[in-house]
Amino acid sequence: MMRYTWNSAVAGSASALALALVAAACTADSTVPVPPSAVAALISEGRSDLQSRQGELARRVALALRDPDLCQRVKVDMRDAPMKEFKLRLADYLNGSSGRNLLSSVARHGATSEAGILGDLRGLPPLEFYMPVAAHRKRWRGEDNLIVATQVEDTEVPIAWDLSGKRVTLSLAAPPEAPVLVLVPVETDFSRGLTAVERAKRGNPKRETIEDPAAPAEATTYGLVCDPLSCGGGGGGPPLGLPAGLYITFQRLVDMGEPWTLGAPEIEVHVHGPPAPGMSHFGADLACSGDRVSYPRGFNQDNAFWNGDALVFDQNQINNYNAIQQSGFNVSVWEDDNNKCETKQESFNLAQRWQQISAAAGGYAAVTAATGVGPTLIAAGTFVATVYQSLSFLWTNDDFLGTYVNAAAIGASYADANHVLFRDGGNINGRAMLVSKAAR
Repeated sequence: MMRYTWNSAVAGSASALALALVAAACTADSTVPVPPSAVAALISEGRSDLQSRQGELARRVALALRDPDLCQRVKVDMRDAPMKEFKLRLADYLNGSSGRNLLSSVARHGATSEAGILGDLRGLPPLEFYMPVAAHRKRWRGEDNLIVATQVEDTEVPIAWDLSGKRVTLSLAAPPEAPVLVLVPVETDFSRGLTAVERAKRGNPKRETIEDPAAPAEATTYGLVCDPLSCGGGGGGPPLGLPAGLYITFQRLVDMGEPWTLGAPEIEVHVHGPPAPGMSHFGADLACSGDRVSYPRGFNQDNAFWNGDALVFDQNQINNYNAIQQSGFNVSVWEDDNNKCETKQESFNLAQRWQQISAAAGGYAAVTAATGVGPTLIAAGTFVATVYQSLSFLWTNDDFLGTYVNAAAIGASYADANHVLFRDGGNINGRAMLVSKAAR
């Protein structure tokens, strides 16, 4: 879940941004009267200063896209973006050779220079610009049946506009039929582009839509134990040298903690453990796996079901941990929007949640029966969250999807999983197969 606090001095640039964007429709007819800024109206309806300024920017982008040539330019640039979900980092795009078309449109019809627009953007969170719904990307050919929306928090109703600058009501529950472009805070590592395999799966490079309807899903390579290009070509099997340890090979999630406005979720699996006396550093994240982590801990889950082979906790980590702490460890699942493998701190007390989960699960809020042979056997352990101390990592505002509980310990049985994902109140939010494996 996205949470932002904003410096009041930065927030003071609201009026500057409103003036900078006060006129802006890049249309085929440059004589169209410029509508007033929407910042004051958005604030009057209860939106924050930051939401209102970001909402005004979205409105100006919508007005700019009334120009059919500019609309086509944006579509092509997104189509060619070397990022998952065809994302563009807004500030970089506007400052680039192709995105200058959009930047100059806003500046030309506004009350500032291109440099002024870029300066005002620095008073907002870094934003990414893209079409989050795959069905929209596969259908939209650059027509004007377009909505531009923005969010600051993923729990808030988006501020949205059509290309005439009129408000559009959207729901978080489901996307509209009309295609939607969003301006939302960055949750993508733009330094990490697509692999050669992923680029090859993009389909026809001259496609008329952002995403080729016939192309395989981008995320398919993430489910492999490694990128086929790094497996010696062909991708016929896992490479040598995989460490012994605890692996996740299947995961089913019910609530993935991400609204449609933010596209695919960033699912992470974290290992947590209570501290031993004098060893408080164990009272934090012990390991992390997910879509922004490198092999062999990397995996990408964009849909309700995932299967593959991803390391969760290697045997050396397990041995070192068990040497000082015999109370077991938690394996929890998060949707982490902004920074990979970081649980941000301040919103709710995770220890209290773990206590509730442990009570609902009969005290088995831990990986209690991961099976293995020989040196890969993981010592069984159970604990309740009361053994945790008041540690800063227990305060977080990421989307907590649940903690894994051994299914057999609570009398549950699945053909494809040996753990269930307990959430608040003992609600089951999914299941997974967690297994220990020997070195390969």
